[in-house]
Amino acid sequence: MPDPDAAALEQTSPAVPHAAARGTDSILASGRRVLARYGLRGDSEWKLVPDGSDPTSGSQIYPTSDTARVVMRATEIPLTPGYLVRLDVLALPSGPTQQSDGLGGYELDVALGQVIAYVTYRSPDGLVEHDVEAAIDIPASAAPFAAEPDGAVAAALTRTVVAVPQVVDAGPEQWAEWSAVGVEVDIRVEVVGACRVIDLALVEQPARVVCSLDDAWPSPLYADGLGAAWAQPITSWPQTQISADDKGGGVVALAEGVAAHGDLLGPVLWSWSSGSEGDTLANWLAANEAPAFTSSGTTARHVPTSSSSPGDLPAALTGCQGATLLQSGDDALGRRTGVQPVWIAAYMRISGTGTAYLRVETSDLDSYTLETTSLVFEWVRVAGWLEVGASPEDSREIRAWLDASVGGINGEVRYIQISRRQLPP
Repeated sequence: MPDPDAAALEQTSPAVPHAAARGTDSILASGRRVLARYGLRGDSEWKLVPDGSDPTSGSQIYPTSDTARVVMRATEIPLTPGYLVRLDVLALPSGPTQQSDGLGGYELDVALGQVIAYVTYRSPDGLVEHDVEAAIDIPASAAPFAAEPDGAVAAALTRTVVAVPQVVDAGPEQWAEWSAVGVEVDIRVEVVGACRVIDLALVEQPARVVCSLDDAWPSPLYADGLGAAWAQPITSWPQTQISADDKGGGVVALAEGVAAHGDLLGPVLWSWSSGSEGDTLANWLAANEAPAFTSSGTTARHVPTSSSSPGDLPAALTGCQGATLLQSGDDALGRRTGVQPVWIAAYMRISGTGTAYLRVETSDLDSYTLETTSLVFEWVRVAGWLEVGASPEDSREIRAWLDASVGGINGEVRYIQISRRQLPP
């Protein structure tokens, strides 16, 4: 009788593990590691900062110079070991701000803009935190009333700053502890004054990039007995390493290597903010934070279009390589190829007595639901799984729906994120 386990096996081309081994035989120094983004998001103009309007007015049409608007939050993001958080900003020169004229109206204050990222680094045991403030000043426009300059594309400014905790310079021993698996960060991004942000992003950046100089070029790990890289797929792939000449480590070792490499694709797969630079100032003044997306009672509304019909609605693409699917299940999914454990989190609340529900789903309708009864905004999260697809035909769409348990009471959400979840050893 044939072995039933063996009968279920599928043949594979040697080129597959060969490509996997060559792909992992490198130093991963950079990549698409976006933690969070915010900006115009396709809007045609800045409603927060009117273009060329006279600041001397009977009403407030510009921000004040000292009021901070929270545009993005992110929570408990697991950093890649040895990485820090970097703030990148693309913006036009800043506009004017207003102040009270003492007679019930407003007048010009100063023209300025600033973006500030507040980053909290948390140790793997959760007992020690380091708070870092990373600020970028955006120069003012020289046009009348600090209007948008002519030739906006040429006038666009790029600025970047890294949020470096003091522990980086505290000595190799301490920094080694903060380079271990399990370091997390919380992030809050504020915009002050009349910034004209086109796009801003929080990304990962290696704290150090070190190379080793040798008399000869260091030999690849995936190599023959003489240290030369395998140019062609080797013909024999043992399940485990059976000899010193088996530099590939066998199929099992390759699978473990590919899985470990997958963990380095980036800690955040999707993030969303309800705010946009295209929102009106009046919408921001209510709480000086991103205007919340609001549901309509018990009717589920698509985030962010407010449509109640599935139809052909826009969907978000995740930031990992390949396609992704949300899957229901337990920790056994961690044994499946291409499945990543994640946290699905939302900053949300309910406007009255009841429960707010946020359902995050993919086009195949696998979904997870977050719920809260809190009257104030709070982070809510559930553990889930993302499956990285193997073909272009696999879905890569993620949609979110918001509703409430009681008619006349609304759910509200400001930020949504899907981040990697560290499984216990």
